[in-house]
Amino acid sequence: MNTFETVKQAIEKRKPISFNYNKMGAISYRVANPYVIYIFVSKAGEQSTKVDVVQTGGDSESKDKNPLPSFRSFLAIEDITHVEILENEVSFGEPLHPDYKPDSDRYENPLAKI
Repeated sequence: MNTFETVKQAIEKRKPISFNYNKMGAISYRVANPYVIYIFVSKAGEQSTKVDVVQTGGDSESKDKNPLPSFRSFLAIEDITHVEILENEVSFGEPLHPDYKPDSDRYENPLAKI
């Protein structure tokens, strides 16, 4: 199963995932609850697939400013690798993270969302 399908399945099951995140060549390990996969269209008209999550564990450069759990937007799904659904972990659900705004214009083109 590819990254997109794995994250989509985790959203449908409301299961946390673990993954490696490649941010400009620096790879770090993350644990998160995936909320939405969507097509983002820049002002210049360029499209990219993004994943927004609530990060609950792993590495984070902004952990001091935004303690975990924290709502995060990841720039591109192709920067997320080695995704695993944490089937033995508790499913996440209500209440959803307060920073998640499911009716936001940014999610105009959703591919999967809770």
